[in-house]
Amino acid sequence: MTARDEIRRYVSLLSDMWTPRETTDARVERLYNAVRTEVLGEALDELTAVKKELAFIESLVCQCQPEREHDDYRLPADHLHAADCIVAAAQQTAAGL
Repeated sequence: MTARDEIRRYVSLLSDMWTPRETTDARVERLYNAVRTEVLGEALDELTAVKKELAFIESLVCQCQPEREHDDYRLPADHLHAADCIVAAAQQTAAGL
């Protein structure tokens, strides 16, 4: 049963005046724990997806080698190499589509 189902069930209990307070409190605790578990699970899934995407992007950026000598001495060569890597990764991704 999902958290949404538990919420609907709890709302229907509000109209029942004969339900003991302890039963209602226990259901509220279960509802709280169900919602908390569901929200934390969704957050963990999102975080895992972002980590996978970041690892994929890093692997594309880090696997290419510089293909030319840089002749612009105003900027460090590693910045230019990083730009070359990004372009190469974009070209690899476009070629894969």
